[in-house]
Amino acid sequence: MAGVSQSGASATINVVPLIDIVLVLLIIFMVVTPMLQKGVDVKLPPAYNAEAKDERASKDTVISVRPNGDLFFDTTQVTKDQLSTALTSLLRSNPYQPILVKGDEHVNYGKVRDIVLLCQDAGAKSVNIATEAKTKK
Repeated sequence: MAGVSQSGASATINVVPLIDIVLVLLIIFMVVTPMLQKGVDVKLPPAYNAEAKDERASKDTVISVRPNGDLFFDTTQVTKDQLSTALTSLLRSNPYQPILVKGDEHVNYGKVRDIVLLCQDAGAKSVNIATEAKTKK
């Protein structure tokens, strides 16, 4: 039996490719998760009667108002005229499309009211204002 080699299949599992895949997936989830939030990030005003709603799962069209008065239609910065045009074309096909207005807590209430009125003038049947749940002391 001299000269017969013992080259058989190895019984060990190589886990390095598995670790590489897991790390890549982890990085992808870390990058994508913050982008799942709809609209622009604003500090919402507190309210005692705020209802919890999963913003990412909703079909709402989000309009955000920053403290300096900048308007965002989902994540695109727009002027008031551009917003009106976009809402009119959106609501022409579906007047029951829910609209969510996210006004920063430091923005003038009149600006948020103007946006709600603009949505109603464009034909929106459902306009909601986003608030942060406030706990009672």
